[in-house]
Amino acid sequence: MTTSGSMVIQTEAGYDLIRAHFDLILELQATPLPVQTVADRIKDNITLQRLIKHGILRQDRGKITAANAVISQWRREGMVAFLEKYVLPAIRANLHNVSYTHATLLELSMPAAEIGLVREGTIAALLNDLASIPEAIDEKASTARLTISLVGATTSLPPGEDSERFAQLVRAACEQRSMNPTPSTAVLTQFDCLADIERYHATLSRAQEFCDALDSKWKNNDQSNFHLLVTTHWQQTCGN
Repeated sequence: MTTSGSMVIQTEAGYDLIRAHFDLILELQATPLPVQTVADRIKDNITLQRLIKHGILRQDRGKITAANAVISQWRREGMVAFLEKYVLPAIRANLHNVSYTHATLLELSMPAAEIGLVREGTIAALLNDLASIPEAIDEKASTARLTISLVGATTSLPPGEDSERFAQLVRAACEQRSMNPTPSTAVLTQFDCLADIERYHATLSRAQEFCDALDSKWKNNDQSNFHLLVTTHWQQTCGN
């Protein structure tokens, strides 16, 4: 998924570097740090140079910053690693009622042409919107990683516990992403940023507006042909 003004990472090496140093990259998107501080955090100057070489980080005047405010990752692979690293933690947090989590399951009846445009149209617009939300102005504000996950597929979901229905939807999305000609009907998308309490609430509001717009146009619980799960998870500890 590409958002406007984003860097697209398509190489295996670049993907692996982002995955290994994801939280640090998020931090550097918000605040540049001295070169030595970043090198100490990574504990390997060679890896730091690789991050710079692959265009993920940038060095300027003795400081390291993320090269782009938005980084999109495109990778052809089995979905297990992506799910375990990015999607499932957010879903588990919602199922266990962890603070600062929210989940909405949309049950929609959409024309086939509209379903095919969901990822590159409706969801891409949401990601651009989320990326435009201002970062924390107060440098002393408490921030934590904020994750918005979207999992969707053309499938039927019988009534049942949330955990069962979420698991069925994830399986269906993985299967459809791996099959031709149906990958465009499946959604496995994630947006991450560092957020303070104000950005968290703004993001939650935008995500809810996105869900409400789809729901009001395509909702049909009895004859739904497309399900979309939208979860938010702000990894802030209570009381901070």
